[in-house]
Amino acid sequence: MLTPINFFMENMMIQYNNFLKNKIGKLDVSVGDLIYMFLIFYHSPLSQKELADLLYFSEAGIAKKLHKLEDNGLITKTIDPNSRNKNIIALSKKGEETFAQIMGYSIEWEQKIMESSDIEDYEKFKELLYKASEKSLRLN
Repeated sequence: MLTPINFFMENMMIQYNNFLKNKIGKLDVSVGDLIYMFLIFYHSPLSQKELADLLYFSEAGIAKKLHKLEDNGLITKTIDPNSRNKNIIALSKKGEETFAQIMGYSIEWEQKIMESSDIEDYEKFKELLYKASEKSLRLN
């Protein structure tokens, strides 16, 4: 097959995002906010700078997004007691509840797209994606 895998990955992300848009309409979150919530959840506690580094953005570049998430009650920002000029970012209780709902929708989507696959193919697919993801991190 001559088509690069990034075409399939992009297409899947577009479809996944459309699926989520229909599910999260009542939540105080957008599809664009999800990467921030995922990273905060999986890397917490982390500083605003560490989050910016994970996203390859400047701290100023993510400040507006974090402000919106904080205004919507989804994250908390506290001053690091060890460094007064450093903010620690975490999901709030509402953020954790919202994240849990979104994870449920993600699992629902995954089950739907993999429903005709046998468990061995499914596990191998996830393993290959994980390995490719790990290798892509080392490229940067």
